[in-house]
Amino acid sequence: MGNLSLPTSNDYLHNAHEASREAAMNAFNEQHFGRYHAKRSVEKLVEDIEKVYKNYILANDYQSSKLFRRLPSMAKFNARFLHCNQSFERECVGPSKIIYELRMMKM
Repeated sequence: MGNLSLPTSNDYLHNAHEASREAAMNAFNEQHFGRYHAKRSVEKLVEDIEKVYKNYILANDYQSSKLFRRLPSMAKFNARFLHCNQSFERECVGPSKIIYELRMMKM
């Protein structure tokens, strides 16, 4: 999961977690020896994997919220958009106005 870029969707994060968990468990199963220590080690490994996953969830939430803090609120967006439309109507003239008017109408 180390090469995962955040923020990402929760589904993608969960799938990456499952794939990483499976790879870690397979590597552990190939390398462990001794039943008693293996059982305790598996429990510790699963616990550590879950801790890392929870940290990724928190980091993903933080990165996602950081992105949305930069977006204007709908009220600000609508006000700016209305101002843009009004200045477009007043100030834009010439043959290109039709092309840009169509673009503005799409929004």
